[in-house]
Amino acid sequence: MKKEGVEDGQGAGEWLDTRGPMIAPIITPWVSLAQLDSVAEGVFDEAIRHDEASAFLKDPSHIMMLAMEDEMVVGTASGVMIRHPDKLRELWINEVGVADRARGNGLAQRLVQGLFEWSVARDIHTAWLLMDRDNKAAAKSYAKVEPVARSAPAVMLEWSL
Repeated sequence: MKKEGVEDGQGAGEWLDTRGPMIAPIITPWVSLAQLDSVAEGVFDEAIRHDEASAFLKDPSHIMMLAMEDEMVVGTASGVMIRHPDKLRELWINEVGVADRARGNGLAQRLVQGLFEWSVARDIHTAWLLMDRDNKAAAKSYAKVEPVARSAPAVMLEWSL
């Protein structure tokens, strides 16, 4: 389905209806700030900060896919298009979250696939993410999306500024 215009989302060019046989949520890049007022438990790590969410949605280098069931967000995947001076653009998958009640039905994979489709439509052909080594559910889910390469164990450094 095509949908033109967007209220306060980032203006993705297509509407992805990727409903599968096991669950009915519609996955869409058409995200408005108001949709983030109704989020099922387990989708995000913390409460939505409307100032940050608004800035995220307005930034054209950011993408957020939502899985909606009725008026409730039951899943999300977000990413950031990264530019390098010496490489082609990449998609960094920032976060994938699925409500506790919607897990185990392939929703995370469908959300990630939505990010891939958004990226390819923008001539981005590499996506990557970091995950906790002990997150077995995420590892199992990402393996189903068939990554082409896995690096040696990476080290993530974090600074409080």
